[in-house]
Amino acid sequence: MSFDHNIALTGQHLIEASAGTGKTHLLTTLYLRLVLGRGTYEARRFRPQEILVVTFTIAATQALKDRIRKRLQRAYTDFCVGSSDDSEINGLISDSEDLAIDAKYLRRALLWFDEASIYTIHGFCTRVIQDRSFDAGLLLDQSVDTQENAMLLEAAEDVFRRLHQSRPPLETEMALKQWPTPKALLQAFSPLLSMLDLHFHPTGTIAAFDPALIDDMLTAKRRWIEEEIDQLLKASALKRNVKAWHRIEAMTQFCQGSTFEPDNILWQLWTSSALPQAIKKDASPPEHPLFDLLQTISDRLGIFEEVNSLLWQDTLRQLRLHLEANQALGKLTMDNLLQVVHHAVRDQAVAAQSLGKHFPVMMIDEFQDTDRTQYAIFRSVHTAAQSSGHLLVLIGDPKQAIYRFRGADIHAYLNARGESQHHHSLTKNWRSSSELIDATNRLFDQNHLFTQNDSIRFLPSESQSEPNPEGLSLASEVLPPISFLVPDPEFTVLNKDQDQHRLATLLALQVQHWLKQDNGLQINHKPVQAAQIAVLTRDRNEAALIKTVFQAHGIDSVLLSQDRVLDQPISQELATILQGVLTPNDAPAVLSALATPLMRLKLEELQALQDSEEVLEAAQTIFGDLDGVWRRQGVAAAIVRLMTTYDLSQRWLSDIEGARVLTDLRHLAELLQQQSLLMPDRGQLIRWLIQDYATADRSNLDDAQQLRLETDDNLITLMTFHGAKGLEFDVVCLPFAHFGHNKRASGSTASLAIQANEQGEYESFVNLNQDPTLNALTEQSDREENMRLLYVAMTRAKYHTVLGLGTTKGFHQSVTARLLGYHVTSPTERLSTLAADLYRITHTINPTENQSSSSAQGGATILLPMIEKPTTQTDWRIHSYSRLQQNLSTTAPQGEAADYAQPSSIPGFDDDDPEPGNDHAPQQAANLERFVFHAFPRGPIVGLQMHTLFEQLNFQQPLAEQPIVGLISDRLELIQPARGLFYDWVNAILQRPLTDTGLCLNGLDQAARADEIEFHFPLGGQSQVLKTAQAHGYLPKTQASIVHLEGMMTGSIDLLCRWQGKYYVIDYKTNHLGDQLEDYSPAGLKQAIAHHHYDLQYLIYTVALKKMLAIASPSESFEDLFGGVIYLFLRGMIGNHNQGVFFDRVDVKAIEAIELALNP
Repeated sequence: MSFDHNIALTGQHLIEASAGTGKTHLLTTLYLRLVLGRGTYEARRFRPQEILVVTFTIAATQALKDRIRKRLQRAYTDFCVGSSDDSEINGLISDSEDLAIDAKYLRRALLWFDEASIYTIHGFCTRVIQDRSFDAGLLLDQSVDTQENAMLLEAAEDVFRRLHQSRPPLETEMALKQWPTPKALLQAFSPLLSMLDLHFHPTGTIAAFDPALIDDMLTAKRRWIEEEIDQLLKASALKRNVKAWHRIEAMTQFCQGSTFEPDNILWQLWTSSALPQAIKKDASPPEHPLFDLLQTISDRLGIFEEVNSLLWQDTLRQLRLHLEANQALGKLTMDNLLQVVHHAVRDQAVAAQSLGKHFPVMMIDEFQDTDRTQYAIFRSVHTAAQSSGHLLVLIGDPKQAIYRFRGADIHAYLNARGESQHHHSLTKNWRSSSELIDATNRLFDQNHLFTQNDSIRFLPSESQSEPNPEGLSLASEVLPPISFLVPDPEFTVLNKDQDQHRLATLLALQVQHWLKQDNGLQINHKPVQAAQIAVLTRDRNEAALIKTVFQAHGIDSVLLSQDRVLDQPISQELATILQGVLTPNDAPAVLSALATPLMRLKLEELQALQDSEEVLEAAQTIFGDLDGVWRRQGVAAAIVRLMTTYDLSQRWLSDIEGARVLTDLRHLAELLQQQSLLMPDRGQLIRWLIQDYATADRSNLDDAQQLRLETDDNLITLMTFHGAKGLEFDVVCLPFAHFGHNKRASGSTASLAIQANEQGEYESFVNLNQDPTLNALTEQSDREENMRLLYVAMTRAKYHTVLGLGTTKGFHQSVTARLLGYHVTSPTERLSTLAADLYRITHTINPTENQSSSSAQGGATILLPMIEKPTTQTDWRIHSYSRLQQNLSTTAPQGEAADYAQPSSIPGFDDDDPEPGNDHAPQQAANLERFVFHAFPRGPIVGLQMHTLFEQLNFQQPLAEQPIVGLISDRLELIQPARGLFYDWVNAILQRPLTDTGLCLNGLDQAARADEIEFHFPLGGQSQVLKTAQAHGYLPKTQASIVHLEGMMTGSIDLLCRWQGKYYVIDYKTNHLGDQLEDYSPAGLKQAIAHHHYDLQYLIYTVALKKMLAIASPSESFEDLFGGVIYLFLRGMIGNHNQGVFFDRVDVKAIEAIELALNP
């Protein structure tokens, strides 16, 4: 039912307020009625101190206070006058028995409003333990520790030490694998600490566990080594394409180690039941008692799931005990705070009654973002005090419950709805145009859209305004309220990165079209300005992509964020710089400071610091001067002097993030100056900056620390879905609306699932063994929250919403496909049936093709103009493959491309993939394939380390004897079992045949190889290198803006080697092309070569080799000396599989032609 403003304000009410329906306005109206005693128990008039209002964030409490105060002020003025143009206030005036008395109570509320009880949930509980501790039966000296994360980390460190000091070796190993550091342990258990009704699966009952199993595992490992089982297997008739053959050496290394690894597949490959399946046809499996022992072990490995469950439960118990010990000392975390108050009102009727008497009214705003503990507090107080007319109002929208990652629990809302005597709904939308409301209603008004059981349903909104179909127009034509950016059906299906870049480009072109001075986008016949447009994305990485593409198209934008400036990487870079200022005589400290990205020094400047003592001494002198400024004038003055001395403004402003960096730097200077008043010791101030970054509580944002806008110009707003909740914009764009089709990684250690019990109450399960039923529940929860995210994003607009729908595989599983129809397999399949007056389908052009501009109505195709890249005219300069590659563009081939990464930021390592946000830690690897494809880290830093490894490695010396392997393992933070797998992988690379002639890296002695060979040769004249390469079959479908090359070509060859009288160019690549060996097949490697233009790279390298050999061996022909080019895609070089090696013996005539084209 819709909300009745005259309802009796007693009992428990749940009000569902859909997006844009005036929830805050309703709350202020209820506040007025409570102050005036309208509909209250015994017509009681309440003071602001008695009306508890709880909302989600500190910022929201202040905004709510402002809204309520203004409404009270207006009501007081109108009551004094006797009439109002506010319909609700006017109704209260009409019902008044005595306007003067009512005005007096409104004035009283205004006078006392500074004491109004408007808090966050944590603020409320803090007031309870501070002001009502005696009534609630709590300790009198308890306080909330402001450094909550530091206290939690201390607890995690204590439990971590106990795990490694007092546990049996097996349990210690299992713990270390799952929680390699105290921070990892804290990250795993933080969501569980405050959960009620928490269960584990499996349950952890191991009454049947036989300790002899550990002895059997030790015996099996010992016998494998002593009785040379590896040789027995190698001499047997094992198939050469099965794991039982490929993993023999891995098992030998595993047996030489001290770990148990019960989840390692190696325990199951050579059991007496598995071996017959791995033997060649008509052959007999090898026989040995060890295979029967391995069978016995394999049959009992399942018991370790129970052991692991007990380990989780006991670790959680230890963490809670540690925090309870702090609680006994009066030190509380935020979660402790809620639990203390919850236990007090649940277990002590007097405490609940006392709070109910002190707060006879409780109104909970944004209730969909609460959890079961929070709701239990309010429910307990209300139940204890309901006999005296207590009022509990729960206001929220379950369709906007999007904060599960912060602990919000939609099931708490559903439980509360079942326990509420009165249900109401707000359906009149005050935000959006009538046309947009109608279009949104038609999309979302479906069964089973938000939940499978329809426990959350969409209620169609009603418009408060009259229809105005001509209110939105583009190029003088009426524009429907919702537009879909949809690639033409004939376009190639792209991988995610390519798809997003294309959609971002298309949106940029659309925005350019909107912002034209003539015939642009108009609302109510007024041109739309940039500040009226918002672009919403799932995360900041997507927003950053939009910002980059927009800037490339001349569109300015600003990224709004609720993050803290102290959480930005720049804060840690500044800490490094300040350490250098604090110790200017410490040359390494000064070098570290100058090497930070914040200082923006060029490579040659950094090299000069390394090579020249005079340059370094000059830098130390500057830092000494900065040290003096810090001592005399403060840290802020020193930072300002640093910016001036090194001209940071000039260095940064040309960068896309330059304004953001400079704003953050000045902001940090202010915060440090303020903190220095509390911390006179300068070293302590630097430690505070470092420790705050590591341990700060991100859930309670101090406004002074929130990121500031870098500019307030007329710019397009970029925000995340979560950040935009509660906001509104005239035009909203969702360029990547087809999200939510990626399943959770199956190898994750634990996941959380919610399941209803027989009583219909919801319980939480920690799923430790990937139970299919619980996995399905978790995936369903993910899908439901994704739909709520889409709803939140789509209801931010007043007039127009744009949804970008890509062409990646799995579209039919995306949230938008579910919105359009559960069986939709492509965007156009359903969109073609939508009403043209409400929806426009924009079939977009391929942004790699230049098209002319035209537009049409309804579902017609719109071709937007492309911005041509300017050609580059250069004078004499130093060139390299990396520089040339930046000027190349490739038309995507038909079929799905590999998931290539964006270029890195480390010169010479543009091939290395960026670290994905959801990679598993290295220690989670269970076998070599899983380790390399899923666990081994990615990114340019990793690529740099791998190049360093192979540069310094002696290919013919055992790895265990070479310190460089251990050093690189340490730098990559590899621990067992990942370290052992890393050694296996490197050995496999060294042993892999690279050519038909038997060339292997381990066959090269030190005299036959040269690492990191630099070359330089002259360039000149009009370059025809692209056309020449294409004439010989290279760089297919590639375009270039290079028309003039003059100067010097330079580069560095990873490895130049001589084998059987021929010279080979070898290059190491760490690209992640996929998660299967098939992705590193010859076809996959050829595609990667073409995508990254590596063929241009090795053509240049081969020209350099030809010139070297012409000097070193002038009497021999290049045809006789040249062996070929070998590109090693290291991630594909696993075991004995024939993947990961790309070979090309470039035709000498092609090399001669390329050489001539480079320097005619």
